Amino acid sequence: GVLSFTRQMGFGIPVTLSYSLSRGRTLADEVTLCERFNLCDRADQAQLQRFQIQSTIGVSAVRDRTNSLLNPTRGMRLRFDASFSSDAIGSDEFAQFFKWVGEGTWYRPVGRGTVLAVRLRMGVIWPPNLTRLGAVDVQIIPTHERFYLGGPNTVRGFRQNELGPAVYVIEDPLNVPANMQPDTLVSPTGGNQMFLANVELRFRVPGLANRIGAAVFVDA
Repeated sequence: GVLSFTRQMGFGIPVTLSYSLSRGRTLADEVTLCERFNLCDRADQAQLQRFQIQSTIGVSAVRDRTNSLLNPTRGMRLRFDASFSSDAIGSDEFAQFFKWVGEGTWYRPVGRGTVLAVRLRMGVIWPPNLTRLGAVDVQIIPTHERFYLGGPNTVRGFRQNELGPAVYVIEDPLNVPANMQPDTLVSPTGGNQMFLANVELRFRVPGLANRIGAAVFVDA
């Protein structure tokens, strides 16, 4: 469930204040819980797999000065998002964090039908230390709140979500025929910090008017 309010502030910036409440649990085998959450003790895994409540307060602001919503060629767009989940507002211990994400995109025409587009995006998430798990400090970040990069909308040339922390699970080679390679399962675990940069030069394909465009890009 989500409840949100939006108000137009100074300089034409809409600011949204939201509150969300969710209840769910993570069901997985022992190996997956150990590799993704670094919880390999069965008692700790049992706590993670019980129903958890996540209560989150969020605020976001957008300043859009582009000339088009879908295909901008000039201007800039700035966005900032912050969210906070804590046991002080009703969240369970495994659903606590403070997270912020900032993004800026700039568009500039550099010739007839050619546009230079630059995007910078960064974010950080802080979890609290949980000392109840075997008297050892453990930091747990909900999987869906972590940062993932890789794929056509972030860093092209990498598979979806596979740029960053990941666990590689290799099939038992003893059960694989000699003329075949063992299968490898890539399991992205996400990170708690993220920096993304895209630089793209978009241009029209000669002779095809506005029907087809192309781009030269660098992603980092």
